[in-house]
Amino acid sequence: MLRLNSLLILLMLSVVVLGCSSLRFNTNVLEIGERKVRASKVEVYSQQFVFNRKYKNVGNVSATYCHDAPLGQQDIKPIPSDKVLITSLKSQVQSRGGNALVLHQCQRSNSGQCSVFIDCTGTGYSIDV
Repeated sequence: MLRLNSLLILLMLSVVVLGCSSLRFNTNVLEIGERKVRASKVEVYSQQFVFNRKYKNVGNVSATYCHDAPLGQQDIKPIPSDKVLITSLKSQVQSRGGNALVLHQCQRSNSGQCSVFIDCTGTGYSIDV
């Protein structure tokens, strides 16, 4: 009887281990980490500061966010700060070879199915600091 119980436990453990061997975990941790590292290499400057130096325009950048949860459920799905979207802008600038961002705007509105819509835009530059 004891041997049968041990055999059943071993069989059940084998099924669990084999069943879990094909599990996959999808995460964006590496993507977020890469974005933060890229962004750390870019500074936000005024247009005047950039134009007073030798510069190269690397293009316009934008980041948007649509909060599609009802406003009363913000605790469940928090609205990101402008800083989060600016980090995305900085990452885009760095991936294009730039090291400077001139932030044009971060504007909040409600639009269509978005209870809060955030739109941040800017221009990226490569400058001699």
